[in-house]
Amino acid sequence: MPGTASGCRTDPPAGALCGKLHMTRRYKSDRLRQLKNQLGAAPPKRLTDDAANDEALALKLLCGFIDRDRKQRPVRRYLRPNSVPEADARTALMRRLRSKRLSWYIREALIGLFDPDPMRSERKITFQYRRRGKRSKLDTEIIIGQSVHDEINRGTKPESAVQSAMDKYGLSRRTVFTMLETYRSFAGPSN
Repeated sequence: MPGTASGCRTDPPAGALCGKLHMTRRYKSDRLRQLKNQLGAAPPKRLTDDAANDEALALKLLCGFIDRDRKQRPVRRYLRPNSVPEADARTALMRRLRSKRLSWYIREALIGLFDPDPMRSERKITFQYRRRGKRSKLDTEIIIGQSVHDEINRGTKPESAVQSAMDKYGLSRRTVFTMLETYRSFAGPSN
C-alpha cells in the first residue's frame, strides 16, 4: 500500500486504534494526560526504526488500516488471513510482545480485541486449532508416562506399574512403555 510506513494513507504512523480510541497527532498534551490518567499508562516513548516498523505492522494486524474504496471514501480494511503480509505482521507482533516495553497503543488494541463489549472493537479474538485432523496426544502421553514413572520411583516394580496403567487406562503394554519413554525424554536425564 502506498502511504506511510504502516501502509495507511490517512493513519498516523502508529495507526488508529480500534473502536472508540483514536490517537492522532492532533491530540493536545492535556488530552494525552487525561487518557494516561484514565488508563494508567503513558503514551509510548520514542521507538527505534525496527521497533516502530514492528509496531506499525502489529497495529495493522490488530486494528486494520484505512484505505479508499472505488468512490474514494475511507474504509477500514484488514490483512487477508493466511497471507504473507499477515504472517509478517504476526511475527512483528510477536517481537513486540517479547520486547521489554510493550507500547500503549498495542496494549489498548489487544484489550479492545479481548473486551466482550462490541462497542470497543468490531473484531474479536477467537481461539481455534491450527489445523484440522487428529490432534496430538502429547499431553496425555506425558501425564500417563509420569504416573508410571512416579509409581516406579515409589518402589513399585516396573512391570507392576505398567500393568497398573494398562488396567487403569485400557492401553497396551507397548503403548504404556512408549508413553513412559516420551515422559523421560521430556523430563530430562535426572528422571
